[in-house]
Amino acid sequence: MARKIKLRSTEICVVKGAKPIPFVYSDIIQTVLKQSPPGGFGFEDMAKSLKITDKVEALKEGVDQYLTLEDADWTYLKDRVVAFRWGYVHSELLAFRDAVVDAEKFEIPQPAEG
Repeated sequence: MARKIKLRSTEICVVKGAKPIPFVYSDIIQTVLKQSPPGGFGFEDMAKSLKITDKVEALKEGVDQYLTLEDADWTYLKDRVVAFRWGYVHSELLAFRDAVVDAEKFEIPQPAEG
């Protein structure tokens, strides 16, 4: 099994009346995975984070982009997103969390035997 996350891109206004700033799921995933978890990075965490961030960086900008992850990678990302501490309150942060936590399941096609 695998999961896919739609990588949305929007703008948010953190302070009423201020200029909106970009809120791009691929950038937020990079931030979550590249900032140190409590206690720092072990080598295993570093490798897991890099595996996912490399996939994100390999995606081209565009409409309807999806990040596809094997279940173990999705679980790691989900746990990091849920544990992450934010510096402000915004409904788009909750939507981002939901997009990761509720990522759509799908079967990875198996190559035909032959």
